[in-house]
Amino acid sequence: MPWRNGAGTTTEIAVFPPGACFDEFRWRLAIADLDRPGPFSSFPGIDRLLMLLPPGRATLIIDGQEHRLAPLQVLPFRGEAVVSVALATGPARDLNLMTRRAEAVAIMEAIELGRPALRELRGGQTLVCAIEGAVEVECEGATVLLEPLDSALCDAPAGAVATVSLRPRTAPATLAWVTIRPP
Repeated sequence: MPWRNGAGTTTEIAVFPPGACFDEFRWRLAIADLDRPGPFSSFPGIDRLLMLLPPGRATLIIDGQEHRLAPLQVLPFRGEAVVSVALATGPARDLNLMTRRAEAVAIMEAIELGRPALRELRGGQTLVCAIEGAVEVECEGATVLLEPLDSALCDAPAGAVATVSLRPRTAPATLAWVTIRPP
């Protein structure tokens, strides 16, 4: 779908609640295609986390301050900030999480897996997104194989702890681990 300001396109991966539009979501995860330099859309009241996907290189200018991004680096910024992108090596893509500030907080990190690993969920929602390679994800008895740019949503009720098993099918496998909780 086109960006709100028409300067690019995005592919929605997941939104909560399911089917929510821009003015209703609690959180939204998408992949944006950065085809040319230019401004980002404004989203007042939204916090954003942006992870540049390999092999791209880009610089975000946020309220006049430059932030050079390397692949898999995560940059947080407020949706009402004045943001534009300059591309260092041509078109790039990013993984972009938006959370409604009054309703959710999030953490996004890149994980490189050379061998199986276990991670804990402590309440809230966790999205696992394969970036490079394939990874098998098992949570609460359900197993799914994620190929690059596939994602899985794992939930753990408030106060509960769940274990997620991550088994790379290709080593190394790189994934984004995104945790979303109430503020």
